[in-house]
Amino acid sequence: MSEVNKESGEITIATDEGTGRIIKARNIIQLLMFSAESPNILKPFPHLPLQDRVTIESALKQNMLLRQKLLDAFPGREAGIDTERVQNFFRDYNLRTCPFIFIESEAALGKLESEYKQAGVYFHPFFKVDDWQALYEREIDLIVVRTDKGLSQRPKLDQEWYLAHEQAHGSCGHGQCKLMDGDIFRPRVGFSISLNETDQLGDFIEEGFADYMAGLYRSKFADQETLDKFNPYVVGKPTSLDVSVDFEIDGISIPAKYLAIDETGEMVDGVNAFPAYAFELICAARPKFLEKALAARSNPAMLTQVAKEINALTPGLYPALRELKYESAEFRSGLEMVINSLGESALAKNRL
Repeated sequence: MSEVNKESGEITIATDEGTGRIIKARNIIQLLMFSAESPNILKPFPHLPLQDRVTIESALKQNMLLRQKLLDAFPGREAGIDTERVQNFFRDYNLRTCPFIFIESEAALGKLESEYKQAGVYFHPFFKVDDWQALYEREIDLIVVRTDKGLSQRPKLDQEWYLAHEQAHGSCGHGQCKLMDGDIFRPRVGFSISLNETDQLGDFIEEGFADYMAGLYRSKFADQETLDKFNPYVVGKPTSLDVSVDFEIDGISIPAKYLAIDETGEMVDGVNAFPAYAFELICAARPKFLEKALAARSNPAMLTQVAKEINALTPGLYPALRELKYESAEFRSGLEMVINSLGESALAKNRL
């Protein structure tokens, strides 16, 4: 059972003490802080019963053995993709980085599944979906990139843009785990917390952070070829990807750094463009917001400060954003909430 403080947006989870899953109601953000430099951030929740902690620690050892085996078995670099530049970008923000592995064929994907099964580690069905390009494996603390599908057809900078998004998720330096139906379960990654396998809170803010950081990366390293692709959508010649494009998404203009151009030259609006731009607007309105959001990646005690910064725009805004589901319509509504909280001048400015 979960409970939410409507003012601060903090979450507590309580279960029957007899089950030993989680003892008493505790504030989820009261987690132990681990060094961002630690190679292993995955730990049991500190207040679980001893037997649960022993079980989790044993399973996490298997996960870490699998992690190392995957790092040894699959390439950590891909020709034409500057993974070191991506990681250095995050290091410049004093954020931890996470290694990549690249899956280059269906055979390699089959090998990946085999390695998971041999290790006795859960292989998520999402891996078998055809259109995934990169993902952060939260219980392994590893970024898996698939280059045999659409990603390899995209320009170099756009490929790194996808990697930067996942690297932003991997920048979370606290990884407390518990048991759910006998399996290791890591509820929190950054600003997002999973209550179970299907119900999550905070996706809007976590995805906003990830795509905001990826957008900063894309804007910083944009070359002329990338800028020229946006010529049909702006007045004049764009000099950076920070320019808002002449492309209507429910009447809201969006900076180019959050939007993609497909192989036909058409603008594509990804679902994460909405929370990314909302995150940018909050940064502009609340000068300390980004500093606190970055600090919260390694220090969970700062999560309450992030909530307070958002609520300072409009009371109750943080809980409202936290409840949004990972869907395009929901994320659009979240951007509208943020724009509306900034007042009429900001509302007019962000309309085409």
